[in-house]
Amino acid sequence: MGRELLALLRSTTKTHARRGAEQLFGSELCSTISAVRTLLVLALVCLTVAGRSLVAQPRDPGSALAEARKLESDGKPAAALEAYHWALDASQPQSLDRARALLGVATIETGQGHYADARRHAASAAELFDALGDGAQASLAVNRQGLASLAAGDYDEAKRFFSAAVDRSARAGFLEGRAEQLGNLANVYFYVGAYADASRLYDEALVLAATGAAEPWAPRRRRLLMANQAALYQRLGRDQEALALYQDLGASTDLRPRERALLLVNLGVLYRRLGDPVKALAT
Repeated sequence: MGRELLALLRSTTKTHARRGAEQLFGSELCSTISAVRTLLVLALVCLTVAGRSLVAQPRDPGSALAEARKLESDGKPAAALEAYHWALDASQPQSLDRARALLGVATIETGQGHYADARRHAASAAELFDALGDGAQASLAVNRQGLASLAAGDYDEAKRFFSAAVDRSARAGFLEGRAEQLGNLANVYFYVGAYADASRLYDEALVLAATGAAEPWAPRRRRLLMANQAALYQRLGRDQEALALYQDLGASTDLRPRERALLLVNLGVLYRRLGDPVKALAT
């Protein structure tokens, strides 16, 4: 789903500021446009809409959304944000395209640190998804409000949003969303020191991931939950249990490079605490 969170992998390091939200890297914006005027070819016209430089092209909001998602997955958030805004401007007021564009804008804004804007756009997306009868997508929009709140360090609001998202996904029978949202809620409890609640919620999310084991989303979600659970065990001094999870995760191909790097940092800290400096250096 592209919304994965590995917030807790930083939990054993010295600095814990601005934890919890997913981060997008890279910034590239296409700035050069050439247009040829002919009777047969529609010219590309450089427009300025609400302070943004956009390219008017013969494309519908759906294709603009597809382009935005590709740019986002390629690590080009600035260009993706522009494409999402293009889709937003071109979409009908009460349409799924508009709701999806709002959620895409909120996702990029979270990664860029514009948390108030992200929450506002995600709230609008949730309201529109609800109006259109799409409870599953509405739960993702509420979850996005939680991620923006978590990144801003507003744990009470994050807890409220994640709890609401879990309720919505449960009513919609949306297993994938519910597993992610339970994990996010567990992260909040971890940060505020409610470790028993965090552990319970990680276990619940892992059960859901196991239930959907045949689904494409399940293996990666399970790995992310295991990584966060290992960080929790490490915080509680359950070192051998944490080590077993880290070793299991070590062979995983589901983790992204940054996630794997953070996992290795935690593993190195654990080896030092276990008195094995050689392995600590090796990680």
